[in-house]
Amino acid sequence: MSDQIIRQLWDFRQSEIPEKLLELKVSQAAVEARLAAAAERFLTIEPVSDGIRRGDIAALELSEGGETRRVQINVGLGFAGDALEERLLGLCAGAEIPAEGWSAPGRIVSVKRRMVPAMTDELAGRLGLEGVSTVEAFRTYLQDQEARRVQRGKTQALCEVVTKAVLEHSDFADVGEDNDGYRRLYRGTVAQLDAMGGSREENLAKMLRLTDQSGEACWEALRAQCADMVRRAALGQALASQDGTAFTQEDVLRQYRDAGMEPPDEDGLAAGCMNLYIQYFQQKVADYYSGRFHTVLVP
Repeated sequence: MSDQIIRQLWDFRQSEIPEKLLELKVSQAAVEARLAAAAERFLTIEPVSDGIRRGDIAALELSEGGETRRVQINVGLGFAGDALEERLLGLCAGAEIPAEGWSAPGRIVSVKRRMVPAMTDELAGRLGLEGVSTVEAFRTYLQDQEARRVQRGKTQALCEVVTKAVLEHSDFADVGEDNDGYRRLYRGTVAQLDAMGGSREENLAKMLRLTDQSGEACWEALRAQCADMVRRAALGQALASQDGTAFTQEDVLRQYRDAGMEPPDEDGLAAGCMNLYIQYFQQKVADYYSGRFHTVLVP
């Protein structure tokens, strides 16, 4: 493909980005929940003397037919039957279990409970995270992780905002059937539709998520999409050219080989090459704006 369809390329750095798009809202409640969950790595199972709660582990001696057998129950899971487990709630170690509502009388031998400690500096240091040796450092680490997660989603939206602005302000030559990339995209999509079987128009409407499924509307939408992809790829090719970078079908083939996948035909390789240029443009945008995001803590 070629970037010669661009008569004048608008500088993407002039894009007006809504401030909200650069805000990384981090939920303090979510951070505290992750901090508490991390403490569960250090839980212990300890004997307790108070009444049984759901989640406790109770060791029982049950008498049936003159024989006594010992069983262990995770109370509340229902594996021992709801009748027995409900009867155990509130009872303490040493208590007798009447046979009423249960086929066998018995006795509670012991009760153990999963104890999750509060996160401390000592436990934070045992997490094995570089630079984390206190609870506050771990909290900051979790906030940064959450901010990066939010940023990944925001970056996709930001790239689309910038791409649309560049497409709007740049000057392009007409893109149609005389453009090789356009022809390959159009031809490749038609081949996909035929491979799906059934009506081309119905398949195309589903592929493009069109509400108007009339024949001409479907094909017009496909033509517009092909032209849009050619323009987007041209943006990436223009920036790549400035950087002394170029992608070829060999790069696409290498991706398929590395993934252990069967390579596509020539039209598919051409589309893959366009995608590499589109990704290049998006990466340039993401790199430029990466330092402009800022974290906002919310409850």
